[in-house]
Amino acid sequence: MLGEKELKRMVSTGETSQVVFRNELPQKLRDLAIDVCALLNLGGGYVLVGVSPYGEIVGARMGGSKRAAVEEAFSEISPSISVGMYAVEVDDESVWVIDVKPSDAVPYFYRGVIFVRIGNESVKLTDSSDIRKMSLGRPRFYYDSVPLEGFDLEESLDYNAFRWFCKEAGIEDVANPVEVLSSIGAFDKAGNPKRGAALFFSKAAQEECPSAVVRCVQYKGTEKLHVIDDRTFEGSVISQYRDVISWIQSKLSLGGGDDAYASIGNRWEIPLDAISEALVNSLSHRDYSEMGACVLVEVFDDRVVISNPGGLPVDVENSFGKLGLARNPLISSLFAKMGLSHRIGSGISRMKEEMSFYGLPTPKIETKGMFSVEFVRGSSLSKAELTKIEKTIIEAFRKNPKISVADLCELTSRKKSYIYNTLKALREKGLID
Repeated sequence: MLGEKELKRMVSTGETSQVVFRNELPQKLRDLAIDVCALLNLGGGYVLVGVSPYGEIVGARMGGSKRAAVEEAFSEISPSISVGMYAVEVDDESVWVIDVKPSDAVPYFYRGVIFVRIGNESVKLTDSSDIRKMSLGRPRFYYDSVPLEGFDLEESLDYNAFRWFCKEAGIEDVANPVEVLSSIGAFDKAGNPKRGAALFFSKAAQEECPSAVVRCVQYKGTEKLHVIDDRTFEGSVISQYRDVISWIQSKLSLGGGDDAYASIGNRWEIPLDAISEALVNSLSHRDYSEMGACVLVEVFDDRVVISNPGGLPVDVENSFGKLGLARNPLISSLFAKMGLSHRIGSGISRMKEEMSFYGLPTPKIETKGMFSVEFVRGSSLSKAELTKIEKTIIEAFRKNPKISVADLCELTSRKKSYIYNTLKALREKGLID
């Protein structure tokens, strides 16, 4: 059972894929049953009734009749389940805890439908392939959730990275790191650190997984012939993220206001938010059990490529870019707490939006074998490649993606046939959608 101190710590870290906040019991108890069904399919977790979505403890009541109604709603989950429900007193308020224990009887259905946790949402599975795989009872194995007996996470903790995590996650009380780590799901119920927590926070991460590194290579030109810089970043995953972002920045240029791809002030030739999204995706979704490969960042004169071993998880091959199931849900949730990733499955769309806003081609994505994202560098696109009218049209699309051909004709003083041909050319270059 959760105690007051542990519950407050859990609340302070926010909702995750395994912790659900509810202001009060929902009017439609099916919503609560869906949350529980989704948690069961993920591997267990908690629903906290009496906690607002913003992490404010507001308290809730659950009398005998309400509790009976909740249990009746849960009876529609199959296979049949038994969950713990108890109240924890916090600052004179009662928070009801629905304790969903891990189970091997997956998949679980609510009224014949499978639900899963995607980020901090309970989502219905609709893809026939995903449903078929879960319905066949294929056990879900998460590499980052395996406990490491004998691994001393506190002793090997990267304190600088840990403090940065807490700052970004809005965790103020960091006097007791073990309590913080416990509240964010870093340990199993026996107190052993999970592999994902060791990778994310430990300076000795490579002792557990030697290939948990990021190799960064800069080449001269556009081919893999002449290496200018070759560095490998080790340590905790969170420190790798920060070091690699700094390394990439050191290789990119800032575009001035005259640049066709940087209309407002000085901006990086590739949007850093898109780079960050790709790197977080690689660190979160790479196959850490693949010992012979690491995350690879390659910088060429005309492009930047970020790759990770493992390709797409089997679960998302047929719903790529729409629905995502995390290969490493613990690592994904820790990045999400820092605000570095959001709903799983939407990262590709965000990268495309960022590149489009900069007037850059859509990232090229490969999903077979090594998953890779390729970004075109703005500095490689010569200003001479775009006419004044093309630049005007790109800027018009940035401001209004739904601008009409008639408006473009008026804006550029050109005929419709000219505008249609120009739009076709820009679309072929990937500069507009």
